[in-house]
Amino acid sequence: MRKINRTARATGVDFPEIAELFRMPHGSSYQKILAAGTAFYENSQTHEAILVDYKLPTNFRAVLQTLVNDLKAATDVKNEAKGSQIGATANIAAEMKEMSDALRRLRGIVPNVYEDNPTKFGEWTSVSHIPGAARKKGGGEPKS
Repeated sequence: MRKINRTARATGVDFPEIAELFRMPHGSSYQKILAAGTAFYENSQTHEAILVDYKLPTNFRAVLQTLVNDLKAATDVKNEAKGSQIGATANIAAEMKEMSDALRRLRGIVPNVYEDNPTKFGEWTSVSHIPGAARKKGGGEPKS
């Protein structure tokens, strides 16, 4: 796009309307670049011969269209991945809640099952501890 912009500015001496059609976007968001690339492509159709006379390659429109399509595809992949990440984060929270609920149930059951076996109960106590597990405000689970 910068080559097209530079070339269009050069044509401004003789064709000021062309220079105005190929201004670089302010900012660098994907949306602005895609919009400008699409506009450059569409505007270049009418002025292709003049831009080629100013020594842009004869295939510059095809190259530009490929670049715009590639950026659009990459942006779509990025947005899809971001959506997947948000979904995965939500799933982690749901899985943690399910695991926490299961552990809470077991903390009520296991002492009843192994109350006469201190070795097994000690093993359970050791492996059932989750470091840094979040607890509800107000003291967490009631003691037996």
